[in-house]
Amino acid sequence: VKERDGNSALVATVRVTNLAGHKFPSGVGFRRAFLEFQVLGPGGRTLWSSGRTSSLGILLGANDEPLPSEFAAAPAALQRHHQRITRPDQVQIYEERSVDDGGHLTTSFLSLFRRVKDTRLLPKGWSPGAADAESMRPLEPGGRRLYASGQSYDEVTYAVPLGAEGIPAELAAQPEQLTVQATLYYQSIPPYYLRDRFASAKGQETDRLFLFSRGLDTSGALRDWKLTVGTTGPVAVSTARR
Repeated sequence: VKERDGNSALVATVRVTNLAGHKFPSGVGFRRAFLEFQVLGPGGRTLWSSGRTSSLGILLGANDEPLPSEFAAAPAALQRHHQRITRPDQVQIYEERSVDDGGHLTTSFLSLFRRVKDTRLLPKGWSPGAADAESMRPLEPGGRRLYASGQSYDEVTYAVPLGAEGIPAELAAQPEQLTVQATLYYQSIPPYYLRDRFASAKGQETDRLFLFSRGLDTSGALRDWKLTVGTTGPVAVSTARR
């Protein structure tokens, strides 16, 4: 499609729906889920992606470096809740993050002071008018309200540039050779949580956690420290233009 700036882009909208009776992800606040969106070329080669990780489950940008949001200390560095993604360093993450009384991001249960982000998917049937709604209300970094109608789904649009910064021009001219794929991943222990434990805690329990995490087999269902919740599989790109 033609964007407002006159440039062309491959555009796809992804909807994630929560069918559970609780927020997703649920439980302790450091658990997270995130979307990986890929544009694939001939032979399944990845041409563009948002939400790609390292073998340790660290979210990466276009330069293969960890995103600034991965090990951030300040809330301002967190990923926002995106309605439209156009760059590999923008990733849709469903998570809850909190700060301590000094305003620094923390994963310590003893230091939790205030939520600064809660983009987890709401449960079906959640009502913004319920008695406990304020404590469960979703929150975007910066204070913007999310899921205003209480819906249990989220939609994000990916607009991948065609040309030098996105899809190579020669393939952009042959969209029948392209496919897109969206995958929702879950991490019960994100990399930043382990980093916090090993950097700030000492003792036998920390040593035991280090031993367990170092020996964890991540070659199967937990490949690259993430669990697949669902995927669209490769979807052919429509040649329709507007």
